[in-house]
Amino acid sequence: MPRKTNARSHGEGSIYRSDYTRPGSGVEVERWIASVDLGFGPNGKRLRKKVTGPSRKAVADKLRELRRQQDAKVDLRRKSMTVADLAHEWLAHLENNEGTKEEGTILRLRPRVANHIIPSNRIGRHQLDELTVTQIERWLRREAESGGKGGKPQARITCRDYKQILGEMLEWAVARRYISWNPARLAKLPKDRSATNPDAPSVYKESKAKESFTREQYARLLAVLTSTADDAPRTATPSAYFIAMLNTGARPGEIDGLRWGEVDLEGRSITFDFAMKRADGGKPIRIGATKSGNRRDLEMTELLASALRRQRV
Repeated sequence: MPRKTNARSHGEGSIYRSDYTRPGSGVEVERWIASVDLGFGPNGKRLRKKVTGPSRKAVADKLRELRRQQDAKVDLRRKSMTVADLAHEWLAHLENNEGTKEEGTILRLRPRVANHIIPSNRIGRHQLDELTVTQIERWLRREAESGGKGGKPQARITCRDYKQILGEMLEWAVARRYISWNPARLAKLPKDRSATNPDAPSVYKESKAKESFTREQYARLLAVLTSTADDAPRTATPSAYFIAMLNTGARPGEIDGLRWGEVDLEGRSITFDFAMKRADGGKPIRIGATKSGNRRDLEMTELLASALRRQRV
C-alpha cells in the first residue's frame, strides 16, 4: 500500500508524503505533495492547487513559488489549463469582442491555431503554467522541418507567424493573470544551417535575401505594360492594375478594393480608403478599411491616369 505521511516543518503549509507503486515493475517511488488553498468554487466546494515532487524540498520550493504568484494576483485556478484550452478561450474572446481584430484576420488565425497550436502533437498538450522556452523552440523546429502539408518543411516566415500568434495568446493570458510571464518572448526561431550551427533544419540552408526591382527592371516592366496598339494594351495582362501598384506603392488588397468613386481622372488624384479582406488561402470576404485604417490621397502620374482611362473604357 502507498505510504502517506505528514511531514511538515513550521510555516511550510500543506505538504505531505504519498509514495506510489509503479504499475508493472512494482517499484515503490517516493513522492511528496503540496497544496495551496484557492477559496471556494461556484458549486461551494473548496478549491486547491496541488504540486508534486520527488522530495520535500522540491515541493516546498514549488509551494513558495505558488504563494509568490498568489500574492502577485496570478489566477492559480487557471494555471492548470493547457495551451489548447487557452487557444480556445482566446479565439472565443476575439470573435465575441467586436473591434478586437478584423474579421479577415480572425478567419486566417483560426485554421493556423486549430492545425498548428491546439493539437496535442504540436504544443497544445503542454500545461500553461509549465510552458518553457525550450518547449516552444522544439515546437518551432518541428514546424520548420515537417509542419507543412504532407509532412513537408514549413517556410520560415510561416513559423515566425506561428510564434507571433502563440506570443499574442500568452500575452493575453499574462494580462488576465493566468500566468506570470510570456516564454514566447525569449524563444528563438530555428537558425539557418551553417558551419557554426550545423544542426539547424536543412530547409533553411539556402535562405535568400529579399530582392527588389532595379531601376532597369522597373523600366522594362513599365515598357511592356504601357505598350499600346490603337489605344489598347498590346499585352493580355490587366496593365492598369500593375501600373497602379508600381506608381502608388499601394498594397495588393488596397488595389483590389479600389472603386471608381475613389478615382478622380480629371483632377488626377486617387484615394485609398478601402481594402479587400481575405480569408486564409486568399478567398475574398468583403471590402473594408485599410490595414492601417488611414485614408491616403495621392496625386496620379499622367501614366497612371492614362492607364485608368483605358481601363474604364
